[in-house]
Amino acid sequence: MASSAVTKAVKVPPPTSPFAELLRRSRFATFDSNIRQTYSTPPDAARRGEWGLKRPLAIKRRNSFIAVPAPFDSKAYYVDWSNAENEVRFVRRFEELEVSPQCKVSTPWHATLGSKNSANWLVDSEFSLPEEGPEVEEINSPVAERAEEKNKMKEELQDGSIPVSLEGLGIKGPGNYGARRQPPEWKLHLVPNIHAMSPKAFEKYLRKLRELRPQFEEYVKDAWEQEQKIRAEKLNRQQQSQEPSARHTRVSDAPDLITSAQRREKEYHRHFLQHHTASQLSDPDSKAIEQRPHQTGGLMYARLSALHSHLYAQPQPGIVLQGALRSRDHSPHYIGSLAGMTPIIERPFWGGKTPLLNTNDAEGIQRERLADSLAYMKVKPGSVIMEKPPKTVAPPRNSMGLESAHISSEAIVVANRDGDFSVDNPYRPGTPMYSGLAPAMNKSTLMEQEKAIQLKDSRRRYGEIQNRAASKIGGNPNSKAVLNILQTLLQTNHTKQK
Repeated sequence: MASSAVTKAVKVPPPTSPFAELLRRSRFATFDSNIRQTYSTPPDAARRGEWGLKRPLAIKRRNSFIAVPAPFDSKAYYVDWSNAENEVRFVRRFEELEVSPQCKVSTPWHATLGSKNSANWLVDSEFSLPEEGPEVEEINSPVAERAEEKNKMKEELQDGSIPVSLEGLGIKGPGNYGARRQPPEWKLHLVPNIHAMSPKAFEKYLRKLRELRPQFEEYVKDAWEQEQKIRAEKLNRQQQSQEPSARHTRVSDAPDLITSAQRREKEYHRHFLQHHTASQLSDPDSKAIEQRPHQTGGLMYARLSALHSHLYAQPQPGIVLQGALRSRDHSPHYIGSLAGMTPIIERPFWGGKTPLLNTNDAEGIQRERLADSLAYMKVKPGSVIMEKPPKTVAPPRNSMGLESAHISSEAIVVANRDGDFSVDNPYRPGTPMYSGLAPAMNKSTLMEQEKAIQLKDSRRRYGEIQNRAASKIGGNPNSKAVLNILQTLLQTNHTKQK
């Protein structure tokens, strides 16, 4: 009887957690080669050149960053990577400036954002009401309904249709009289951005719009009925306060699409597209995802106010490079280097510094000017304008990184790192130095004080000369000889001062 060996089948170990298995199978865990991403490694692994790839890399220093295009491993059995330290360190240096960048209007990037994404950001904080958060934008949300009810109540109170009652005022008790601000009224809605569409995507979008004509007709009819209802309510309120002879009513028929297209003030098509897009994005079965690109392309995620930047931003080391060759308003200004940018330094904020490069000299750069060109600088709040973001979402060959970015800014030269003495009081409000600083005087007050000091000094000097002349002559100080001597002495003293 032949014996047969039975081998035990090897079982695949289960995943460590259901979330790990879900993340491994999801599309969000895949690598997108069209997004330029930077990678780092711990210092111990960087010393050995280990970056989590199939083979070690030649870069072995700490605090280094790389960008790896897809695929990770080429057919020639080597990893194609590029240095990405400039991008990472530029973002870190910019965060140290503590200033919020802005997007320039009428640029391709501003047109890509759309009206909703380019507006002010919503406040999502534990110290705000639910009606003040991002839930207001959601369709069929209880928070949005409560916010809409509050807005309607506010409009009715302004209309005077609801009588204002003063009962209950003054009996709330201590600590219950604080008033919160009104919830914001968000009038911006999301619509497909035709400026960011390719020609093929735009043709596809037009075909979808042609299929929505029956729904648009129903929407125009419903909107017209709602307008007639609101108009009738207003007429009833007005007629109640008028005499019976002055009352009149006017009935209009429902407009067709051609008639409604002539009424540009209504903009039925725009409201219909907003409602249709919002209903698609709020549908749980829909695969469409609302696109909310960052206003500045992820350059600064913190939203800092101009007051915060003015009070808490620390001066950073910079250098005054050269004077501008051309100026739009023909005003002299310098060009500096600060945090990887080349800001403009206007004449009132030079701080006594001279440029390193002298364009009028044949030698150009002199070593002696280096100490006079180094300075601590601060960026003027609100002056950082991003005209063009870096091209990071593109095929690896077309991704340029910081080379395609264009950011303009203005800087101020400060006296030292402890304070900005280009302002009247450079210290932080509330500190003893801020309270104890003497108020700055204007130029006219200083000139008056200098004239008073000079006049007092002249009178003292005239008295000394008169006493010396009287002691030398020994006669009447008002005699003609004394006056001649005084005149000679005064003329001699005036010549010495010159």
